[in-house]
Amino acid sequence: MKLTSTLFAVFVFGSCAFAQLPELIPFRKDGKFGFSDSLKNIVVEPEYEKVYRFYDGLARVRKASQFGFIDNTGKIIIPIKYNYAEDFCLGKTKVGASKREAKGIDTKGKSIELSKHFDLVRRNRDQFHVEVLSISNGLSQYGLMAKNGEILLDYTYKKITKTENGYWKAYTWEGEFTFLNPLGKQLFPPRKGKFGNDFHEGLCSFGSADGQQRGYMDTLGKPVFYLDNVLKYNLEFAEYGMFDPIDKQGLHFSEGKMGLGHEGLFGFIDKTGKVLIPYKYDRVWNFKDGFAKVKLNGKYGFVNHEGVEVVEIKYDVVNHFYEGLAFVKIAEKCGYVDAAGSEVIPLQFDHWQFEQFYNFENGKALIKNQEFYGLIDKTGKVLIEPKYDYIEQVSEDRAIVKLNAKSGLVDYSGNMYIPLEYRYVGEISKDTYRIIKEDVEGLYSKDGKEIFPIKFSRIELGLFGPELFTGAVPGHYSGRYYIDKYGTEYRE
Repeated sequence: MKLTSTLFAVFVFGSCAFAQLPELIPFRKDGKFGFSDSLKNIVVEPEYEKVYRFYDGLARVRKASQFGFIDNTGKIIIPIKYNYAEDFCLGKTKVGASKREAKGIDTKGKSIELSKHFDLVRRNRDQFHVEVLSISNGLSQYGLMAKNGEILLDYTYKKITKTENGYWKAYTWEGEFTFLNPLGKQLFPPRKGKFGNDFHEGLCSFGSADGQQRGYMDTLGKPVFYLDNVLKYNLEFAEYGMFDPIDKQGLHFSEGKMGLGHEGLFGFIDKTGKVLIPYKYDRVWNFKDGFAKVKLNGKYGFVNHEGVEVVEIKYDVVNHFYEGLAFVKIAEKCGYVDAAGSEVIPLQFDHWQFEQFYNFENGKALIKNQEFYGLIDKTGKVLIEPKYDYIEQVSEDRAIVKLNAKSGLVDYSGNMYIPLEYRYVGEISKDTYRIIKEDVEGLYSKDGKEIFPIKFSRIELGLFGPELFTGAVPGHYSGRYYIDKYGTEYRE
């Protein structure tokens, strides 16, 4: 059995964090919980009905249906006397006789006033990708708040929506629009008219209120160029995501160019509005990795930035390039082309209706031959013969396979590590697999080594990090306890 030594870790969630504490793990004994280290040395005696994660150096605990807080030595810091309590965040929390009556306290237990946005801050503390939040006062007035609770923008706008590229689009009560930078600073004064949904490479589409003037502006709201005759441009909703550039999505600037329709045909313009690739295609897509997908006379191919048709326009279906290769299809056969247009993997595989699953990932791609699935490498070599009902790449060297409602785990040479005999196999944590046979569960490593035999009614990822799980014995859900990916059960 592999065990780790006692570790010290800091877990930061914006401004809400574990203090710098020994890594403590919930430990169960005689139906009660305390904390131990990873060697099962008891640090906090098991005397609680339930223990929770440490935040700001304190862990919430429950005893006799009452809540309080302890530190990492087990000392009670805030008395266990509340019917309701929440975990700490930013050194603050709520406690009380009920959720409705809960009031704010600090880490010393002293009563404090909480911001009305405290619940929003607490809910988002573990969201690493969230730094700024939209807030409302309930009266259709919106502002922005930093993740640590600092108000960046008071209730200034009727509506604020976040864009994909980190800007905020803001609407006033007078029907005007503007954009804000990621921290809420207004880029230009609100104005009437129409705006695109986002900036792409520093440009966003705009239109006058009467629809007679359309063009592209920079992040200061200054027009960069106008579409000289709006009525000649193909600005209608169309198939395959080709939308009015004033609208929600579709064609936008990518790699310095944007596709645009003119009198029913599409080409590409640069960031000054100059036509670089003539209007001659039925449809075009955004540039990606130096190439753009185009359609002409019902067939598809690719052009490069010079407008050269590097992949002949002859295919029924093409996908974008992934790892240097693009999926292509003619009739019911599929293969791959490189950036020079060469069919480096001949069209020999049967088609499946969701082409995106054929993109290369980690040097491998899914294939289908008649009714079964396999994997190939970038030379077209078959790594796993098409003999499974389904294959899912889960890491650089492992794939989950399914056949006849049974699952297993293989490497990319087809070697079986978890036998194809389980109702379910899934990666619960890196290189650790949860398996289900009938209605009982266990854990295996990626090398097929048994971590825990099939004996649990349910194994779940717990609240204490990716190496710790909770397990319960069948018929005794209340008997749940913690286990780790190295085979340790934290109980007596």
